[in-house]
Amino acid sequence: MTQKYLLKTHQARFRNLTFTTFLLALFLNFNSLNAQVYCTPTATTDDATGVRRVRFNTIDNATNGNPAYMDYTAISTTVAAFSNHALRVNVNTGGNYTVYGYAWIDWNDDGDFVDAGEDYDLGSATNVTNGLTSLSPVNINIPNTPGTLRMRVRIGYGAVPTPCGNHNWSETEDYTIIVTGPQHVQVLQPLPQL
Repeated sequence: MTQKYLLKTHQARFRNLTFTTFLLALFLNFNSLNAQVYCTPTATTDDATGVRRVRFNTIDNATNGNPAYMDYTAISTTVAAFSNHALRVNVNTGGNYTVYGYAWIDWNDDGDFVDAGEDYDLGSATNVTNGLTSLSPVNINIPNTPGTLRMRVRIGYGAVPTPCGNHNWSETEDYTIIVTGPQHVQVLQPLPQL
């Protein structure tokens, strides 16, 4: 092989590599434009009051209720559109107190939890260290909104919690739900009798 041939071959490989790298960078930058920035809930006064366990499809995460906010979005589950799944939440009331719980799923992936159909009342619990909220399990119907979405669970003392803002003696946990397209079922017709 000549030096000229080797030089042209390496230049062609470099151009292909550069173009591939460019496409990859463009793809990653485009996808990062769709990343949502969610509010971070706070609790100026915090104790053991909060979430002890979240179960939803394959998510089963037991925690100790501290601190006021935990990002568990690395924990995910995959669900199909038009399916139904139960959400169960255990809480610690921090003594003989009543706490209230809510969950939210950002179905339209717009970075908030305020749209119709995104909130789920978990009920309340009184004087438990690891008990289900009164409305658990909550049945969640999965809409046809394929994508990677955020689910937020918040437990708070004294008042119904909101998805954002300060709520003393509360805890919030975020998770990831991956919604796939609906499952297609093929209906087989019986064979005609001979």
